[in-house]
Amino acid sequence: MIIRSFVVFFLSVTASFAAQITLTTDPDTAGCNLDAAVFSVLEGANREGCIAIGAYGTDDTILVPASIPQSYTAPADSFGNPGNAVPAIDKTLVVKGIGGRAIISRSVGSTDNFRFFEIDKTGGTPLVRFENLRFEGGFSGGQGGAIYSDDADIEIVNCEFVQNQTSNASNGGAVYVRLGSLSITGSKFEQNAVNFDVGSLTPAGGALSVFATDVNIEETLFIGNSGNNDDSLFNVGLAGAIQAEGTIGTPSSVTIARSVFQDNLASGVGSGIGAAIMLSGNTALNVFDSTFVGNSAGTSAAGNGGAIAVFTSTGNDILLVNTTISGNTGRRGGGIDIKSSSVSDNDENTPNNSLLIINSIISGNEGSVASEFSFTDWQAADSLVVVNSLIGDDSENRADSIRIHNSDTSGVNNALESGSTQLLMSDEDNIALDAFLQPLEASGTVKAHLPVIPMGLAHDSGIELFTVFVGGGSKTVYPGCRGTGLETIATGDPDPAYRNDQLGTSRPKGAQCDIGSIELDPDADQFCWTLVTSNNKVIAPCL
Repeated sequence: MIIRSFVVFFLSVTASFAAQITLTTDPDTAGCNLDAAVFSVLEGANREGCIAIGAYGTDDTILVPASIPQSYTAPADSFGNPGNAVPAIDKTLVVKGIGGRAIISRSVGSTDNFRFFEIDKTGGTPLVRFENLRFEGGFSGGQGGAIYSDDADIEIVNCEFVQNQTSNASNGGAVYVRLGSLSITGSKFEQNAVNFDVGSLTPAGGALSVFATDVNIEETLFIGNSGNNDDSLFNVGLAGAIQAEGTIGTPSSVTIARSVFQDNLASGVGSGIGAAIMLSGNTALNVFDSTFVGNSAGTSAAGNGGAIAVFTSTGNDILLVNTTISGNTGRRGGGIDIKSSSVSDNDENTPNNSLLIINSIISGNEGSVASEFSFTDWQAADSLVVVNSLIGDDSENRADSIRIHNSDTSGVNNALESGSTQLLMSDEDNIALDAFLQPLEASGTVKAHLPVIPMGLAHDSGIELFTVFVGGGSKTVYPGCRGTGLETIATGDPDPAYRNDQLGTSRPKGAQCDIGSIELDPDADQFCWTLVTSNNKVIAPCL
């Protein structure tokens, strides 16, 4: 199991030379609008009525008042910015809403093909930070309906992306990032889309698409995004919310914490792949304390990977820790589908895919071939490891819910038979396993699919660490309720700290931490009842 880790260093916006510009007009009014402010920063001089406080330097800031929406009917092409609302940015810059979340949008009736921002590296690597903004209605025939970045570092903080889209087989309905790094915190992506209806290519990443990029996402909602393909020749829709691609030489790494993927869709005339997340190439995906619910890759009869999919490629490493995947739909792998390219990939020089599941719940998903997850890798059966998790098993024939296949074996991997992994089975009345989870409810700014087994399997059942001793006085530590990555530490050194759960609650609340994305409160008043499953497990769901 290989877990790639990364550290993103962002520049501090505290340089001695920095200008601050506050917008005074909208895009249709002469004066200091967003277009003019960006041009002033790039030129290092006040233009079109903009007046900077401080000296122009390397870390300038543009302030967008919520009372002055930047709504574009057409791109403001006076500053040489075809395809974008404002000039292409090649330096460090902060764009921040003040007085509330400021709107950057395309006006009703706009017909021109343009996105809002393009960030390109021309000298050093620029860092652009977007904070407290709402991007709405962006549309591009190129990559990124709202934001396009090429070899830059991007920060997105407390922003909303709503109904942005691309067409013409272009990726990233809201945001596209190539190379560099991307950090997203406390944000929401809702009803963004990639669309295609002509030709033989297909777009991917209804909300976000990245290539060879290090990505860190925290406390962010992905709701109702879609990858659509209505073309009859190549009719597969890909990656409703996030598409990530890398290569052997330039991998991608995506880390997600305390986030929710809900009601995202990958659809086509034929099927969809990866309704929430799709990986290809050489990509590491690390998910902590998050929930996937209601995502759909086509139907249970067509489409693969209702929540997460690896699209016929190799070298993809997936780590799921304290994560809940429930109520998702796909044909093969209603929850997860991982598939290498072909039998020909059974070669020592070809990196295998890997899947490590710790302290997680994967149950109540729907698929005609493997309702919970499917894992196909032509090299190694041991690249699948499930530790201390609740995996749904909705029939007496386990192949209906779990499908594992490689060049040597077909069937259920021994990892799933260990005492550390609990397999739930429905009773003879076929009670769906999602009955063991509360309905999706609002919990502050984050919604959660809550485990409700305080007297049974999930409560006080999480492990703190999954440790492998490597000799020489050291040990390799995989995260359980503690830690955020693969660490090698000396025996006797202190363990990593506990992580908060999806809602930011400190772990543990009971004797030890819980399985799943939410830490249960043993002191809360709850109505509970008892069910006995067909494998004689006694559980107590609660409201």
